[in-house]
Amino acid sequence: MFSKLALRNVRRSFRDYGVYLLTLTFGVCLFYTFNSIDGQGVMVYLAQSQNPMAQLIQTILDIFSVFVAVVLACLILYANTFLIRRRKRELGTYLLLGLSQRQVSGLLVLETLVIGLISLAAGLLWGTGFGAFKAIGGPKPLDSLDVSELKGQYVEAEVYLIYDWYAYTERTNTSTNRSTVTEKEYIIPVGDAEYMGLAVDAGYISTADDLLDASYELLTGASQTPGESFTVRGTILPMSGESLDFYHQVVGYDDWTAEEQQMFLPLVLKADYLGSMDQSGTWLLTAGAGVALFAAVWMLAGALTGRYQKRIRAYCKASESPEAMLEQLETFYQSTEPVNGVRTGRWMMFETGGKTTVLDAENVAWAYMRTVQHRTNGIPTGKKYSVVVRTLGRAQHDIPMKKQETAREVLAEIQRVLPHVVLGYTDRLERLYIERLQDFACLPYDAALRAELFGTQTPYDS
Repeated sequence: MFSKLALRNVRRSFRDYGVYLLTLTFGVCLFYTFNSIDGQGVMVYLAQSQNPMAQLIQTILDIFSVFVAVVLACLILYANTFLIRRRKRELGTYLLLGLSQRQVSGLLVLETLVIGLISLAAGLLWGTGFGAFKAIGGPKPLDSLDVSELKGQYVEAEVYLIYDWYAYTERTNTSTNRSTVTEKEYIIPVGDAEYMGLAVDAGYISTADDLLDASYELLTGASQTPGESFTVRGTILPMSGESLDFYHQVVGYDDWTAEEQQMFLPLVLKADYLGSMDQSGTWLLTAGAGVALFAAVWMLAGALTGRYQKRIRAYCKASESPEAMLEQLETFYQSTEPVNGVRTGRWMMFETGGKTTVLDAENVAWAYMRTVQHRTNGIPTGKKYSVVVRTLGRAQHDIPMKKQETAREVLAEIQRVLPHVVLGYTDRLERLYIERLQDFACLPYDAALRAELFGTQTPYDS
């Protein structure tokens, strides 16, 4: 039942969920794309070199990777906040209809998982250039493809013959001055009479060299026994840069006619690659994006069902009948129109930082507007406004407001609904609140006390 309800809610609220869906999809795509940069061939080559500029580029990329993660976190938090605000009334309705907190939580987890799976799939599809999904669909046999459709294909190839090698990459240990070959590129046959490159890492090099030696003996007639073949999976990518130059030099490209040159395809089969990135890196980033995504989804579900209600549950628990109190609060929430996010009546209810605060109206003693002037190098750069609510228990709550007018509207509503609350701020009121709280609470309805304490002035005068 809950799965059907969850899917229905997603379809019904697609406009609201669409914002969250697009945010998560973009986040997964951006996370994957940016972090895959250092898995590109050129970056691998730079990382293996000892050039100080290459090391600087790598450091800059690492710094920006952290920056991207922070930006994405802020983006997801913003989307969470948006969705929380849009669905509070719906959650209250579910509770009034008799659903338990656990049931509502389960429903929302199902909904967010649906959105999460869609976002993860779409983000990876966008970010990987179909690489991960090609892997899921499985590689195509290389010998089943026409040479005209090789580029970009994720394939499985049985390497039974190697004509030569044309390039290798090595890494030098600066402390021992020892070099290690980390990648080597060979020439293999493909199609009816065409050739292309094969790039393998250190794990394949020994096997490939053995097959190269056996292939040479077979081609020269020194042996009639073919070498031992091996199988690789990877993606066929365009060959470029120095690798292409070395490839052309080894095959004597310039000595062939234009028609004969077409036999030497400018392609290379990158073993263990998905798309343009190493397979292990692809799956690692995919897993990282998945973990980050579902962490965000879980955070959203928790915010919708738990964190924003934490204070409400604590308030209800302190009453004689928590269930009855929760029902009364939900009724209050549904029946009271908020003024700029603040509901006022038997209780005062407002949201700050994604959490809902509930105050007994009779416990609210003081409310006023706070204005904070921001300056940069002595130059005013803007103001922030908030409504400050202070209680008889000496608790203080700051409710952010967008504009001065919205703060005044909230204070006017408090004055209308809660006439016992002192409005406005002066230093005298501050001292009275701190030193004589009982007298402070009597100010709104004790004219004699106001005259005694303030003379001809009102409590709102400075």
